[in-house]
Amino acid sequence: MKKFLAFLLVIGSLYYLIMNYSDEIIDYGLQLIIFNEKVVVPEHNVYRKETNYHFVQNTTNFEPSNRQDLINIYFTTINSGWDEFTFYCRRNYPSCIEDVKEIANDKTLLSHINNFVHPYNSFSEIKTKYDNYGTVKISTTKTYNDDKIALIDNRINEIYNQIINDTMTIEQKIRTIHDYIINNTKYDSERFKNNIEKYDSDTSYGVLFQGYGFCSGYTDTMAIFLNKLGVNNYKIASERHIWNFVNLGDKWYHLDVSWNDPVSDTGKDILDHTFFLIDTQKLESLSVEEHIYDKEVYYEAK
Repeated sequence: MKKFLAFLLVIGSLYYLIMNYSDEIIDYGLQLIIFNEKVVVPEHNVYRKETNYHFVQNTTNFEPSNRQDLINIYFTTINSGWDEFTFYCRRNYPSCIEDVKEIANDKTLLSHINNFVHPYNSFSEIKTKYDNYGTVKISTTKTYNDDKIALIDNRINEIYNQIINDTMTIEQKIRTIHDYIINNTKYDSERFKNNIEKYDSDTSYGVLFQGYGFCSGYTDTMAIFLNKLGVNNYKIASERHIWNFVNLGDKWYHLDVSWNDPVSDTGKDILDHTFFLIDTQKLESLSVEEHIYDKEVYYEAK
């Protein structure tokens, strides 16, 4: 009889808990499931850059405990070429989902992160889905699809074999490539002034196959060549402009291909070297508003 009464007491207690705290019980159960969920890490593609920078670093820690951990997860996702990646916010980081929301809605921050990866892994669109139980899914659409990459790579190799030889120093190779891009590309003024998109001038395809470039198209093309040369580099963006930042030896230099291809009033083609491999002090002495950038993001350019 005592056992039966104890059984009824247990059943009654469970019934009471279910009737009065069902939402809390379900919520707790789901949190336990998420807590024990394992992160699946895909293989990275061949365009992943192994270099770590002050602002972003590759990571194997997919259980974030602070905002920088989240930024590094976003960077690793983009830099590794993953179309999708899912990770989980754990209980030891109570503000994790709020920080994810802030990062996911900060287009400027995401654009900055994008500048540290190989152009072929850069995104044209990035989306983040999250729920209150801590599941976070990042999805990216890349700027360059496989067909475009194949075409661009073939063209890059053709040009490289035509204009580069082993007797050149690395600086001579960069200068030769820089001059080739400018001599074979017109700045897409119509797109800049009137937002008329006749060409893919914001990508390397427009520069290499259509002969028209926008600042991002010039910069991507130079970055692809620099990566082929094995030169550490990333892209710096201000509010209205973007250019290359190049590491040679133990020093960093600014390289702005589009500003070295100025549009003249007469329509005459101009090849300039004012913004060719200059340090930050020299860049700032030129007092160009478009070259004012966030030095906490692009820390190596301080």
